[in-house]
Amino acid sequence: MKTDDRPRVHTASEQRWLEVRRYLTAHRFDLAVAAAEDYPTDRRVAGTPLLADPGWLPPAPFELDAAHLHLDPSRPGRLPPGLTGTGPAFDQVLPLGADGAQYPGYAAALAALAPPTTFVNRPTYRLDDADLVSARPSLRFGVGRYFDGLTIGEACAHEYAAHRLYGGGTPLRAAAGDPWDLTSRSTNVAISTLTLRVDRADGAASFLLHRRDPARVGHAGGLLQVIPVGVFQPSDPAP
Repeated sequence: MKTDDRPRVHTASEQRWLEVRRYLTAHRFDLAVAAAEDYPTDRRVAGTPLLADPGWLPPAPFELDAAHLHLDPSRPGRLPPGLTGTGPAFDQVLPLGADGAQYPGYAAALAALAPPTTFVNRPTYRLDDADLVSARPSLRFGVGRYFDGLTIGEACAHEYAAHRLYGGGTPLRAAAGDPWDLTSRSTNVAISTLTLRVDRADGAASFLLHRRDPARVGHAGGLLQVIPVGVFQPSDPAP
């Protein structure tokens, strides 16, 4: 039986979604810098556009062994009422398919319309609380899944890109609230490691960066980041 290998015809809604996704991929850093301007300067990290709660910024570096990690696998994820991944707040980020129905979440739209090479919904750690300024620094985690981080975070990025490209409001971003509020979305934990190379002859130090290929990753595509970095997931869901 011969399969139909004709290219898929997208709906007008899907085509617009793809246009916004391409714009987001091409301009992600500039969009993030512009979005940061909407928040108070006292929430910036060391003069950068990065945003953080004051409790996440230790007054001085500390040894990793000094951080106390707490994991509660039974702790459920928390999202504000009405932010379940679909519905009116998501109208601008979820396209309509050929059947006229809205896609059932941002990850579903990405998987169907612009899937990266690596795109698997494996378990991961979800940050629930962080206190890095006390004498006993601590991080509290629950267990989530990789796609959970796309439901609000990447959807808000898409909405902001559409806002800059076509105009209009950002109701999802408004509903999600402060970006440092860990109750407003599932926050997957990633590790960014600055690896320094020191030349013993002259003492000069350097470090490498890598570009996150948008065709291969589902998060932060198009950005330059340190090595290694990533939302680390197990190879399978076994406990």
